[in-house]
Amino acid sequence: MVTGVDRGFYVPLSVVSAVWLLVALLGPVFVPKGPNRLLIVISTVLTAACCYLFWVGTFLAQFHPLFGPQLSNESARIIMRNWTVSVFDLTSNGYVNEDVMYTFTYICVNMYSRARVC
Repeated sequence: MVTGVDRGFYVPLSVVSAVWLLVALLGPVFVPKGPNRLLIVISTVLTAACCYLFWVGTFLAQFHPLFGPQLSNESARIIMRNWTVSVFDLTSNGYVNEDVMYTFTYICVNMYSRARVC
């Protein structure tokens, strides 16, 4: 069974791969006969291949980034001094559920540990 995380990866990858495969396979069929037909067919297939490779590279880079955002100590101090974040600001109805509390705790812990704020 495919879970939610898997669907977020495999469905876009499959759909976009199928679209560019169709462009590469069906594009040459619609090229009119003429002296430059071979050039247009090659250009169509290469365009589909290059667009697909560019998209898949961007997709994979966003799905598994090599590094996250970097925050300097000075920026972290400014954020802590000027931003007043309440757990209740993160909810729409004023009630805190477990997911919101986990997210808030994760944000606070990561801000302190990565920025090394004293």
